[in-house]
Amino acid sequence: MRHGSQVSRGDLLRSLQLYPTLAAQQLAAPLLGFVLPTPPQQSLAQPTDTTTPRKQNPAPDESEPTQPSNGKAAPEWFYVVQTRQHYATPETSNNGLPAAVQNVPALHDDDLQPWSDAAPLPWQAILPAPRLSEFLRQTLVHSIGRCLDVPKLVKHVATLKMLSQLPRKARLIPAGRVVVLVDLNPRMRPFWQDARELCAAIARKHGRSGLDIRVLDDQPLGEYWDLFDDQQQLRPWQPLQAQSVVLIISDLGQLAGAETGVGQHWMALLQQCHRQSIIPVVLAPISPAQQDPTLHKQVRHILWNKHSRLQIQRKDADLAAHQQAVSRVLGLLSIAAHVEPELLRAVLACLPARQADSGIEAAVWLHDDVMWGYTAMSLKPDKRNNYQQRFKHEPAELQQQVLSLLKAQHSSQFPAVWAEEVLNAQPLVNFGLDGLADVARAEQFMLRLTRRYYDNQGENALGHYARRHLQRLGAASKRHYRDYASALYGLAYQDDIRQGAAIPLDYDAVIVQTVSGQAVTPQTYYLLQKGEQLLITPQPSSFNGLQTGVVLAEFIAARDSVSVAIQGEDCTRQLPLLSTEPAPCIPLTGAAISLYTGLEQLQLLPIPKPSWAYAITQSSAGLNAYLAFAGQHYAFTWQAATSPLSAVDTPNDCHWRLNETTDRVGFDRYGLYAELSLGKVTQRFRWLAPGTFWMGSPDDEPQREWYGHEEGKGTETRHQVTLSLGYWMADTTVTQAFWQAVMGDNPSNFKDHPENPVEQVSWQDAQAFIEKLNSLFPGLQARLPSDAQWEYACRAGTNTPFSFGANITPEQVNYHGEYPYANGGKGVYRKQTVPVKSLPANDWGLYEMHGNVWEWCADAWQQNLSAEPVTDPLYTAAAAVTARVVRGGSWSYFGRDVRSAFRSRFTPDLRLYHLGFRLALGHAGLRPGQGVATGAGTGRRVAEQRQTVPVHVAIIAAASNMAKRIKKSSSKSKKKK
Repeated sequence: MRHGSQVSRGDLLRSLQLYPTLAAQQLAAPLLGFVLPTPPQQSLAQPTDTTTPRKQNPAPDESEPTQPSNGKAAPEWFYVVQTRQHYATPETSNNGLPAAVQNVPALHDDDLQPWSDAAPLPWQAILPAPRLSEFLRQTLVHSIGRCLDVPKLVKHVATLKMLSQLPRKARLIPAGRVVVLVDLNPRMRPFWQDARELCAAIARKHGRSGLDIRVLDDQPLGEYWDLFDDQQQLRPWQPLQAQSVVLIISDLGQLAGAETGVGQHWMALLQQCHRQSIIPVVLAPISPAQQDPTLHKQVRHILWNKHSRLQIQRKDADLAAHQQAVSRVLGLLSIAAHVEPELLRAVLACLPARQADSGIEAAVWLHDDVMWGYTAMSLKPDKRNNYQQRFKHEPAELQQQVLSLLKAQHSSQFPAVWAEEVLNAQPLVNFGLDGLADVARAEQFMLRLTRRYYDNQGENALGHYARRHLQRLGAASKRHYRDYASALYGLAYQDDIRQGAAIPLDYDAVIVQTVSGQAVTPQTYYLLQKGEQLLITPQPSSFNGLQTGVVLAEFIAARDSVSVAIQGEDCTRQLPLLSTEPAPCIPLTGAAISLYTGLEQLQLLPIPKPSWAYAITQSSAGLNAYLAFAGQHYAFTWQAATSPLSAVDTPNDCHWRLNETTDRVGFDRYGLYAELSLGKVTQRFRWLAPGTFWMGSPDDEPQREWYGHEEGKGTETRHQVTLSLGYWMADTTVTQAFWQAVMGDNPSNFKDHPENPVEQVSWQDAQAFIEKLNSLFPGLQARLPSDAQWEYACRAGTNTPFSFGANITPEQVNYHGEYPYANGGKGVYRKQTVPVKSLPANDWGLYEMHGNVWEWCADAWQQNLSAEPVTDPLYTAAAAVTARVVRGGSWSYFGRDVRSAFRSRFTPDLRLYHLGFRLALGHAGLRPGQGVATGAGTGRRVAEQRQTVPVHVAIIAAASNMAKRIKKSSSKSKKKK
């Protein structure tokens, strides 16, 4: 406070209450004579960035409109502790072990021996030896003219066919020179053994003389090494000799893709062969869908797979089926820790021939979702879950076959491999896994492994394995075995977690905190909301003796950290607890927060100011909201729930409890209501929150826009309407009893029941009623609803022709039942009004919005509605004779006339026995705009305007007035002295 200032400490506190925002305080400070201190710059450690960017809402569609952005700042949130649940005591928390592994013995070295001594899966050749031998016999030959084809001649003679000439065939002799090019690039890794066996068969059949077998790696015309050279010394390329038989065992780069340029190297070799009149034979382990047709002109292209006829095949254009087959194989392998080539080929043998050729085998090995090792492959961790969902939907027989192969291959290896695969498969299989796999043994092995890691946390090799194991473990398995997986994660990533690293939601935050945190002496901490941040501090913060922030909860912590989970994020984080200083701040963004203290879980919910409340306050006693209705003020207190809300639940108005005992205001299944009483008559009002909806009807709605007549065109043009302010809507039309209590007479035609709606009242009569009612209840602000407000209330969140659905019956609506809507069944025609609340209410608790009587609206008639989005629309007109909008239809009108979108009009002085009205109570800020009407049915649609004053002008004016009052009171006190 400045020297010489005449503002007292109490005045200063009142000014801070009047101007809660920083901008307002900065403007008001010089006028009130005090200096606003500059807030210190805080360097926040993790997790000030715990909130990841919120996911964007999907684009709005016609069935679910969203409110357009109006450039306003996000609403301020008050947080409350909704629930508290104890899950541990200081004694059990200090143990440092989750319950699942407390009594489990640690794993010993003797337990790391393989569970089986059976031999792994044998290697299976692509082609059986007899078929391969016949292929080689026909390939490794030279043609030296033609000779008589005796078998064909005998066949013709035996069938008594006339011969025009003797059949002949090529005379073949074994080739003198054979060159075999074996491509052992990494793409061919699953076929290396097949290539070696094929070369051995060629050597046996042809002999070593004249045989040249060159081993290369994607570099024809470059260096190579001889297969029979044990030293594998590289040699420069030697040109091929003429009259050589050339056999190429390679994909010719067709598996690598055109962008790699590998195929160009092979094309250069093929062109050289063409110049030497050599036509190579290519044995390619690919699918028909992977072929490059341009290569067929240069070579004899033979597909090398189990079901191939070893003949030239055309390209298969069904590439999608090929890709689906590859994805299916990856799904079958998704539960495996790693996959060797022998295992991959054995799994392919379980599938139909079209889904199991060599091209699919190569495509699986080369897939982008696969990681390579020297002897095996495995799926990438971030892709494994998607493929495991495919495995889950496979037939049980196929799942069982795959698991049998996995057990045969891996049960004789390190036991953790087969145990991991069992746990991966357990939540996914569609049969009883216990009869096939060692489920109980696998579970116990992983629990004991976790206990050993806990007892020997310095064992680096075990830590590396734990990380790899958790990466390979599927999401379903992490949930199924949450206890051991969470404990293993907390141990493996302990240092990262303590530095604020994200903890995936697959793991239990309590268990991770238990194993990664450190036990400390129990200490009391306070949970404070300070502006838009959440603080955890050993003592409430203060500024010059005044407490800052609101204490939301007090808790005891027995560990050196707490875990924080923010709704909508896919992770949790740990915050360190300091014994003398506050923990890093948690930004408040309007999302629910779960706080795990080591002893209990606190669920914090953001509570915005309700649309019906004119103020909301928070203190250590709780959260309060204040409602004004008909000159009376009501206070509500937020009540915590008895159980935590799920991820899909949100706090609602039903958690607000009225502080006083009264039946006039409260909540029921429809929401907030308030009642207005005049003598023995009571009118209930329903609060309708702000929102956005589609006004009008879609083009395909039956019998829309005055049955297709030209005069009705444009009255139901569908457009998006935003109502930025909530309002009260009477749950019934004004009854004859209510009218008589206010006006002293009853102009109605159907007077058989006082709860019948008042009718035979004009729009002008309704205005007179409203004026008198407002005089009886100052501050009531009664009025007629606008056209848009009426349809918003009538629809009650629906988009169908009626709030009850696509059609109606007389049991729901009072209308001319002999003329149903859209081929509906005929029903009773009552020929008069019925008492209000005789028929069902809509989902917002409003009765007889369809039928019974037409209801006046505040708007002047505007026939052609625009399709553009509008906010708070209201039609006004200067001429007193301009027609006014009526909505809802009546007892004498057809079913098509009582639709939610149907609009009509009457002159404001017209009185009919099917014409009444319903009240709305609104905010003082709703003011009609200025419009001009040139005749009935015309006018200009404008948005409801609000008289606003710039914020800075209002703040300066208020601060100046306050300073004058303080100065005046100070001078009076001096005179008295």
